[in-house]
Amino acid sequence: AGTAAMFLVGGGILLHGLPGSHDALHHLDDAMASLPLSGILSVVAPMLANLVLGVIVGSVLLLLVTGAGKLRKQ
Repeated sequence: AGTAAMFLVGGGILLHGLPGSHDALHHLDDAMASLPLSGILSVVAPMLANLVLGVIVGSVLLLLVTGAGKLRKQ
């Protein structure tokens, strides 16, 4: 649970720092307003966006750090 929370927080920080991301989340929220369970989706969608961005950036950083470590050993 702690790892998932860190991905959510990190992704949220990064997402708020990206220009235009706030508008994109509002467009996503507006698009889901007509769907069933729109109240739940309006809460879950931004959290999912934070999680996905956090996992993507975290994975890229892990690959970079692991690659740099392997290059150092050579």
